[in-house]
Amino acid sequence: MALEKKNYIEYIDLVTLVVCIVGMMLSRFLINLGMVMLIARVLFIGSWKEKLENIMQNKVILITALSFIALHLVGLFWSENLKYGFGDISKKAALFIIPLCLAMIPLRKEIIKYLYWSFILVLFVGATWGGIVYFSSINPDTRGLIFSSSHIRFSLNLCFGIISLLYILIRQYKSLKPWIRAISIFMVSYFFAYMIISQAMTGLVILFLFIIVYTPYYLIKYKKNLVSYSILSLYVIVISTSSIWIYFQYSYFFTPNKIYQTNISKITPDGEKYTELFNVKSIENGNYIYHYFCYEEVSREWKKKTGIDANDKLVKKDGSKSTNTYLDILVRYMNSKNPIKNARTFNELSDEDIENIKLGIENVVYTEKFSLKPRLYKIFYQINCFKEYKTIKNFSELQRIELWTNAAALIKENPLFGVGTGDIADKFEQKLKERNSQLYLSKLRTHNEYLTILLTFGIIGFALFMFWLIYPAYKQRLFYNFIYFTFFFILCVSMTTEDTLDNVAGIMFFVLVNYIFLFNTKQINEL
Repeated sequence: MALEKKNYIEYIDLVTLVVCIVGMMLSRFLINLGMVMLIARVLFIGSWKEKLENIMQNKVILITALSFIALHLVGLFWSENLKYGFGDISKKAALFIIPLCLAMIPLRKEIIKYLYWSFILVLFVGATWGGIVYFSSINPDTRGLIFSSSHIRFSLNLCFGIISLLYILIRQYKSLKPWIRAISIFMVSYFFAYMIISQAMTGLVILFLFIIVYTPYYLIKYKKNLVSYSILSLYVIVISTSSIWIYFQYSYFFTPNKIYQTNISKITPDGEKYTELFNVKSIENGNYIYHYFCYEEVSREWKKKTGIDANDKLVKKDGSKSTNTYLDILVRYMNSKNPIKNARTFNELSDEDIENIKLGIENVVYTEKFSLKPRLYKIFYQINCFKEYKTIKNFSELQRIELWTNAAALIKENPLFGVGTGDIADKFEQKLKERNSQLYLSKLRTHNEYLTILLTFGIIGFALFMFWLIYPAYKQRLFYNFIYFTFFFILCVSMTTEDTLDNVAGIMFFVLVNYIFLFNTKQINEL
């Protein structure tokens, strides 16, 4: 797997693409640096005759690749906000630069191997970085463990790394050196563990969807023996057990505590009346949040314990003030531990509990480290708030549904050509205002790439987008390549809940992996 020592250009190509890989996962600055290095490589290093020959060999793929940016330029003709339109196109410069440069730079299979293992190494560095931040922080924001990277885009890379490593392990297990096997197994476990602790739901859902879809297909088609059927049985057991676990967690969260069936006094042991909020049915961990809650006692005891007025706004880590008061956090936290909220149950809270409340942790379950329960319970709480108050703001899953609904309404008004490259943000915000949406002025977009394309370019543009997405891989017969199919599956599923191609890290994930495959198909198939 050695590089040709005399060919210094290969070293330049390798370093340049590794910088792009590091940037794709960890740094916006390195994304830009990598693209500058690629442009410099193409302009100043190597024979232009060879570069033009490579372009001619890849001309169909390259023309198709550049057609998406061309579609954005055409979309300016029916846009009013040209400033936004040109800004959007400049943000997507990688869709033009990366395929154009890679079309001129053929890569030997040894280089591609180095790039793949560099990708795995960068994933390891990122997961370690995020893990250190997670375990060294109290109540860490799992979305910002790697501060210079999008947690969602990083989880897509983790998915690709896990599945591709598993494939290499299964396919080449006997030929791999023992130490490579051991490292690969460790990496798969390490990446999966990081996805759990970082609560990367997008990545986990995509990973499990792939396993659910592909595992039975592979075992039934290729491995018709006792071992394969045993694995298939285990697969069914794991899926069933996971489903049952989620159902029990849901039931525990929403099923009222049996204590409410008993005759509980509406006077606290210290003689105060519980606050009259028995008609409010907000529930969490099986306990009604505002039932058997004595405002006077809890507020008094909190002030006595902490010196902070319960009605003061919560102070965040960065010194800014939250929209929630300490009391908002306190009542939910107490409720997550006990259905009765009075002076005596307050004084049962530990010093750690008090610190958790000061940090804005609303539910004791949220303090669990190596668990999916915190993310699951946050989703359940979103559902509860929507059922009780029709609240969606600041709840990511519910916000997506509202954004999709808004996009669909706008698409109906502009079905053929869409609103144009420059007007999507203005029109989207205007439609939120017309619908009296809670998300008006939030500056959020659709969180669905397919809807974004339909909204921007209409049905005709969407058809061109699907051709741009599918045809090159179809022409190169790459859908028969397992690792490419994995990448394509991850990309397509991610675009149902994210604007993957409207984010620089998402664009780099697509263009870098996609066009290394498309312009080096022969070499990759030989690996």
